[in-house]
Amino acid sequence: MLSRLNIKDFVVEDSTDANLSYGLQYVKNGKTLVSFGAVGKAALKLADVDKEVFYADFNFDVLLNTVRKNKIVYQEISKYPAVNRDLSMLIDKSVTFQQLKQIAIKTERKLLKDVNVFDVYEGDKLPAGKKSYALSFVIQDEEKTLTDKTIDGIMQKLIYNFGKEAGAEIRK
Repeated sequence: MLSRLNIKDFVVEDSTDANLSYGLQYVKNGKTLVSFGAVGKAALKLADVDKEVFYADFNFDVLLNTVRKNKIVYQEISKYPAVNRDLSMLIDKSVTFQQLKQIAIKTERKLLKDVNVFDVYEGDKLPAGKKSYALSFVIQDEEKTLTDKTIDGIMQKLIYNFGKEAGAEIRK
């Protein structure tokens, strides 16, 4: 939604909401645009829900004030397909999604179109002080169809830089 509204330069932070087992919030100029995550087990039990529930809270007043100044710019949709790749890694609890996103953008500025987190796990099945992050990458060349060799090269560079700069251990 933030991408569609052309909202940029926001910071992604771990959410510290007591009702979420894990979550993220997008903040711009000190104001939270949206916070979201998985509802914690204690809150689910109070509501007598035994399934996983995800929650998002959009601050529409802040969103509308932010987009009021935006210029709408249209661009022709690329003829060449985007490729999605996922990567799961074990990292220190102190490492944030924003740090991982910055490493990815620095690694591949031209072809990497988007980076998202789709799973965070912290629990007793992981080594102490560690958490598991699963990231999704959108890779696209606006001028030609990507080859497997190019995509694999980008992913190998990402894996190397995540290991070098964030101490990430890739999970298979």
